[in-house]
Amino acid sequence: MAPLLSIVMPADIECGGQSKTNYGFLEHPKVILIVKHGVPAYLHQGKGNISENTEPHQQLSLARRSVEKMAAMRMPDSSDARALNQNFDYFLVLDFEATCDNEKPPKPQEIIEFPVLKVNARTYAVDSIFHQYVRPLHNPHLTPFCTELTGIVQEMVDNQECFSEVMKNFNQWMESEGLLNPETRSIFVTCGDWDLKSMLPRQCETSNLPTKSYFKKWINIKKSYADITRTFPKGMMHMLTGLNLQHIGRHHSGIDDCRNIANIVVELMRQGYVFRENGRLQ
Repeated sequence: MAPLLSIVMPADIECGGQSKTNYGFLEHPKVILIVKHGVPAYLHQGKGNISENTEPHQQLSLARRSVEKMAAMRMPDSSDARALNQNFDYFLVLDFEATCDNEKPPKPQEIIEFPVLKVNARTYAVDSIFHQYVRPLHNPHLTPFCTELTGIVQEMVDNQECFSEVMKNFNQWMESEGLLNPETRSIFVTCGDWDLKSMLPRQCETSNLPTKSYFKKWINIKKSYADITRTFPKGMMHMLTGLNLQHIGRHHSGIDDCRNIANIVVELMRQGYVFRENGRLQ
């Protein structure tokens, strides 16, 4: 467990955070430093190592040096840092693969791989996986381009269930994992808005299914990455490189892309980023 930073603040400096009496951050620009390094800080008011007799600029300087010292000692697996301020209990990392061709996608375009990883916001672990290949009905034969891009060969979809059946299975998985419980805070995470803003609604329309309400809000990890780096990424590989993370598996394999996106989610949490919804389907 990482060491906790304890700063005793003078009573006239206000503390804020999820708990006014326990964990919180100083309402001062140096919070950027704390958040950036992901340092768990226990702040409380009263006399102590930063006293009321210390000049304001000296108070902040002392606090900043303490933060920097503790940040250098930070271990990345602090359960306190993990739990701090996240708005969700679970991140559901999703990345569809669909029928495609090199010039234009077949009409209608259909989902052929449906993977979701359930990432625990407290432990950073993947607690559960849903993964099914899907048999396309309107264009049942995959193009050579589609196979080359995704790694999905014809035999992988021929004997699979169609989307409507896979959707039933997924809803059962959501229920069995406790994700339909109103007290469980979960949200989907995608690399871009295409999966849930475009592809899923079109697939549901093609399959004569309503779009489940839990699909109608999500986190676009590209926007989250841009929040913390001030650079909007071109794609998943750009984010992995920017965060010094190794790519695993095959690019455009849905399940492998989910694993890489999950690693990006975890790394942003390690750096102190607090995720928020940034995508919505009206």
